[in-house]
Amino acid sequence: MIAAVLVGCVGWSAPSHAQRSGPPSSPFLYALFALGDMTLRDGVRAVDGDVGSNSGTTTVGKNVLVAGAVVGQTIMLRKDALTDSLFCLLLRGATSTAACQAATFPVVNASLLPPVQVVPGTATLSVPKGGSTSPIPPGAYGAVKVASQGTLTLAGGTYVFKSIRIGSRGKLVCADACQMGVAGQVTVRSNALLGGTGGTRPEQIRVNIAKISQKAVFSADKRANVAAVVYAPGGLIDLHANGTFVGVLVGGTVKVGKGVIVTARHT
Repeated sequence: MIAAVLVGCVGWSAPSHAQRSGPPSSPFLYALFALGDMTLRDGVRAVDGDVGSNSGTTTVGKNVLVAGAVVGQTIMLRKDALTDSLFCLLLRGATSTAACQAATFPVVNASLLPPVQVVPGTATLSVPKGGSTSPIPPGAYGAVKVASQGTLTLAGGTYVFKSIRIGSRGKLVCADACQMGVAGQVTVRSNALLGGTGGTRPEQIRVNIAKISQKAVFSADKRANVAAVVYAPGGLIDLHANGTFVGVLVGGTVKVGKGVIVTARHT
């Protein structure tokens, strides 16, 4: 699934600053959306889809390609950043060829965003190094701990967890459409996978995080692979270098590292 998305990125060309009627009014119609600041660090490889901030600054780093709209009250465009269109009140650091189209902020009514309410269970789901599970039925569980190279398979349905931690080269996959409510932090270590199997699409997998924190509540380490809709309105989504992300990521704040590829798949 991830490989198929990458093939589509190879032939991208620099987009033009096209006119659009307006930015999306739902956060789930973006590839990346932040209620506060949105930061695409220098060298982010590409974003295929719209990128937005509701009330903060959207920063597009050096040599970053966004094949979609960039939205923010303030937009900071660094050297050689390329976007399809811009919606803002204030544009900084731009070339003379870039200009913002008018938009009303906030673009999303935060009071209409779905709340995340989670009551986890107590039974820990643990997968040892190199181990695997049969499909786990829906229900309320405690912490999820997948060790290095382990695989945890969810049968599909609605799940509630205390926290999720996927070790290096580990996998947490849904065999059918599934929704995960998480009270605490979600951590995806280097080269690990959070997504689907058996044809389950990224937009059928949803991770709702209740934790409120200025620190990362969803953290994906180097070369992590995530194919899901991640919704963490109370905290930071931090995507580290060279990861691949397919779906939608909505956070209180969002930071995206060098070499990352993000491809939108809407619900």
